[in-house]
Amino acid sequence: MNNPYHRQAKEYRYQEVMGASSMRLIIITCDAAIAACHRRDLVAGTRALAVLRNSLNFQYAEIANGLLALYLWCADLLREEKWEEAITILAELRGAWAQAEQQMAAANNATTVAAPKTFKLETASY
Repeated sequence: MNNPYHRQAKEYRYQEVMGASSMRLIIITCDAAIAACHRRDLVAGTRALAVLRNSLNFQYAEIANGLLALYLWCADLLREEKWEEAITILAELRGAWAQAEQQMAAANNATTVAAPKTFKLETASY
């Protein structure tokens, strides 16, 4: 496709993904899974869910196992063509990830040393 807007959108998305935190990548992947469900695209939805499953950190077994069960349930819903149910679950998960991202950002901002708000500039008079 030679549409310049399509190329720009692809480049923007590429830059967004390349500069994203791991939390943001999970949110982006949830968005992809939700979009696939809206399109009723089993392959893309299954692929997005596989990415989410593969991102789980089982050093935190209780949380990872809970998320794994939800991701597997969503995959079952896709295979059963229960798109709206899958969208509901994925949207709630996405919201939870987005809230966690905001909380982490707020915590990071609270611990960052603030730069001085005003600077006194000494100028020489000639």
